[in-house]
Amino acid sequence: MPTHIPALAPNDLEIALQRIDMLAIDPAAKRQLKAMLKAASNPDTEKIETILKTLPKARQEEIQRIFDEIATRQQAQIDEANRRLLLLGLLTLGGLLTSYLLTTDQQALTAGQLFEQSKRVWLSAIQDEIDYVGVNARAQGPNGVDYDYLRQMCDDDAVSITATYNRDIERRINKLYEEFPNASKEFYIQSLRAWAEDRSGYKGIQIAANTEFKVREYAKRRFAEENYPVTTKWIFVGPAPTCEDCTTRFAAGIVDFQYTLDFPTPRHVACPHSYRPIRKPKNIDVSNLWVG
Repeated sequence: MPTHIPALAPNDLEIALQRIDMLAIDPAAKRQLKAMLKAASNPDTEKIETILKTLPKARQEEIQRIFDEIATRQQAQIDEANRRLLLLGLLTLGGLLTSYLLTTDQQALTAGQLFEQSKRVWLSAIQDEIDYVGVNARAQGPNGVDYDYLRQMCDDDAVSITATYNRDIERRINKLYEEFPNASKEFYIQSLRAWAEDRSGYKGIQIAANTEFKVREYAKRRFAEENYPVTTKWIFVGPAPTCEDCTTRFAAGIVDFQYTLDFPTPRHVACPHSYRPIRKPKNIDVSNLWVG
């Protein structure tokens, strides 16, 4: 996790803002510093719901679509676990864990779902970049190395998602079994269904946003790498940062493309920042535009 800028209490924040006003620096820098302190001191700033509201409508809709697909898959997983539990003879802790822990087959299905979602995001992101440079063309791909990169990213994410889910549900089952060792199968089914629904609400949207953010930023880097002049200059953009890492990227000012590769976005989970050219590139070979 990135190191967070200190969150100030209301009185301390007001004093800090007054001190910034007294600094002999550029007015734009003052505004940026004040925005950073205000954002860091607002507990709602880093909530995923707050971040998503800053995105264009089309991106919000795609993330919601990914979330709905993830929620449907997770509901199917818990339903399958419930069916396995009902088939058990003697109810034991081991039987509960065997019924509910995700298998490698389910992990593979998660990876496949993530990859299909990633391909949609890729096409959308590449199309946005094509439209940005003002060319009449359609996005393609992912192909070749990009196909392999996204496939591996989704496989890795599925491993992490599965491990986290199994860890969480094992902890929940152990707690329930310790408190209610003689409970019925129906008790466990109802309890774990409620737990899964609650968890899906916040975990699902995190996974959806993380998938969209990572794929989109990768697609943008690849488009720039293939199409933009090497002399193109970039700047870190987005809402006021609340962590030291993103603050450092803002402070770097105008950077070259290599810098964007050395410190790629997103910088952390639910990072709303990205790099943009300081001005729209003019020397693009439109006739040979790479479109994915």
